[in-house]
Amino acid sequence: MNEITVINKNVIAEIENNGASNIIKPLQKETYLTDLYLYNVDECPVTRLVKIKKGDELTLKHEETLCDKLNVSAYTADGVRVGDLSDLVNDVYARLLDAGKILKATVACCGFSPENSFVKIAVSLVDF
Repeated sequence: MNEITVINKNVIAEIENNGASNIIKPLQKETYLTDLYLYNVDECPVTRLVKIKKGDELTLKHEETLCDKLNVSAYTADGVRVGDLSDLVNDVYARLLDAGKILKATVACCGFSPENSFVKIAVSLVDF
């Protein structure tokens, strides 16, 4: 039972300098779920919306509202609410978020005008 274990010093140096996340990241797997248009985008100020571009990552959060206990909203990195997911999929994504799953939302396309604005996102499940 007394065995010699050889430890790669490069791995130890990487963990000490940058943490273990860089070593675990290659094991990360993303599963594409669907593309969705966000609702209530018109409630976000156009001055904030025009800063959003294709490829930006949005954070999905489950938030209970008076009308919908399973509401899921999308936020920019600086905490600005962009819009909400459809009521048709809220229950699924709200439960995934409540279970501690990581959902990644990436802006697939967007368009902004005072009359009509839209944001389409690609949603993926991040798993290890």
